[in-house]
Amino acid sequence: MNGPEIRSSLPGPEGAATLDKLAGLLYPGLAKDLGPFVIRRKDGSWIEDVDGNVFLDLISGMASVPLGAANERIMHAAVEALRTTGLEDAHFYAHEYMLPLAEQLLAVAPDGLTRVDIALNGTKAVETMIRFARRATGRPIVIGFLGGYHGEAGTAGAVGAETSDLSAGYRALMPGFVHVPYPNPYRTPFEARPGGSGDGTVDFIRDHLLFHAVDPAEVAAIVIEPVLGSGGCVAPPPAFWTALTALCEEFGLLLAV
Repeated sequence: MNGPEIRSSLPGPEGAATLDKLAGLLYPGLAKDLGPFVIRRKDGSWIEDVDGNVFLDLISGMASVPLGAANERIMHAAVEALRTTGLEDAHFYAHEYMLPLAEQLLAVAPDGLTRVDIALNGTKAVETMIRFARRATGRPIVIGFLGGYHGEAGTAGAVGAETSDLSAGYRALMPGFVHVPYPNPYRTPFEARPGGSGDGTVDFIRDHLLFHAVDPAEVAAIVIEPVLGSGGCVAPPPAFWTALTALCEEFGLLLAV
């Protein structure tokens, strides 16, 4: 694969047939986001679909996608680990790969972080963070942001608010989460002001949410994506982070980014 090449409509005949079958087998929340093609193989940043079309892969921020495809170093390490230890549950046995992994993670972690939890995915990481925040503060409530995504299960799903259909019939099972608008410089629901949407968001949390709806003494943490991902690839104004940090310090809230 040396460059983009479009040989058919999108999706092509074989891809369309596969997507039609998947629509009847997968749950709607997943099926509706698939397409407009079906991958046959990937090489680095190139994707070839089942109809022979070739695309440049620009989805580089989700899951393990930034690692690329057919990365020889990763494939060698994965095959070697499967050959020597197989699939092992880190909650039952230690293995020799755990030590260098923990040491290398702590070597690049911010000061003050001295422990590692080995988790399968980001959802587990967020779940663990929320559990720690509630335990450390003794407070039950966590503030998230509209449009945010942190996982699809448990408290990780509850602190996010990507779209209402993802939480239909589920939100009431996970109490203790409230949501505020994400600081969007382009489409802010707040009145324009010199500080922009960032100041509006922080003022809303302080003057409205924490005054009318939620006692600050019951809030454990604020959880936020540094750049809103699934909600629209939005970066907050730089001054927002200073104001949000000051708010957390004012009320003794943990900030999870």
